[in-house]
Amino acid sequence: MKMVIYTRHLVSTFMLILLCALGTCQIEGEDDTSAYEDKFPHLPDFNQNNNITESPKSALDILDPGFSPTSKPSEKGEATSAVVPTQTPTTQEPLPTADYKYEDIDGNVCLRLCLKAKFEIPYTALGPDGMELPKTAEVPFSDFKVKIGGDCDSGKKPGEAQILNVQWGPFLDREAAYSFKMKFSKTRSGDTDDWLAEDLEFTYNTEDTTYFEDAADPGKVTVRVDSKAEFFETPYRSAYTCQADDSIELLSSDKMHTSVLQIDEIRLQPFMKPKNNGTFSEEEPCESDKQKKPTSNVASIAVGATLGCLILIVIIIYAVGRRMGSITDRTGYKAVE
Repeated sequence: MKMVIYTRHLVSTFMLILLCALGTCQIEGEDDTSAYEDKFPHLPDFNQNNNITESPKSALDILDPGFSPTSKPSEKGEATSAVVPTQTPTTQEPLPTADYKYEDIDGNVCLRLCLKAKFEIPYTALGPDGMELPKTAEVPFSDFKVKIGGDCDSGKKPGEAQILNVQWGPFLDREAAYSFKMKFSKTRSGDTDDWLAEDLEFTYNTEDTTYFEDAADPGKVTVRVDSKAEFFETPYRSAYTCQADDSIELLSSDKMHTSVLQIDEIRLQPFMKPKNNGTFSEEEPCESDKQKKPTSNVASIAVGATLGCLILIVIIIYAVGRRMGSITDRTGYKAVE
């Protein structure tokens, strides 16, 4: 009987260890956010609520809640406390999510771009006294009143390419204030076919006071990447995805103007099959996302293996305990006889 009680104590102890391990696994699972949990059906809504915290109270508010910074000095000449200004926290507007599709003459989607990104554009502004001041405008991609153009060549023949041209913003001089164009080509990499993006080009007009306040020399500017630069190389018929931050520098032909394309998240695929109806094919993650994925897999495998071992040990101890208890009971019966 002592052996049975001892065995039961061992089982209870290992059950407690098992429960603790399960609890730890749950907590780690909640904190371990995989790079692919936020995958977007076409692109997820990446906007998050920005909670503005209340400004902390000053020392005067704590010591004397009835103090008013606009109160006048007393007629007796009593000294009054100085006003302590409080700062209001500023919040950054979340970037909008843009989803662009271009269709061929038959109404089939041949390429699609979903992203959350903005252009950072340095420019010169005029101050109140006429002095020139350096400023930076941040122009996000927009999904409001967008005009989409392009070309849907199949890419099967040499020299064929697909083109996406997106225009948005107010019309200035009969043209949209902002235009972004990119070209997609088919290439051969070893024994497989790939696609890549090239000839990225961005045109903006500093006459748009929404982003370019008090521009010193307002007008239209075009910047582009190096002619030999290539981006987003991906297996043919697959979609490029990346949730890691990335940046691409663009430069004007006279090298007087620059712009940086800051990409937070992107999903992109040209040469789409007509039967896909605009749905992304198999995904090919970027290198940064690939480096994140193995870490979470190793942790999951380690936790699973540990739990499996604990369960196996508990089952073995329980089986041995039942066997020993059965032998003890039989011995007791024989002694009574």
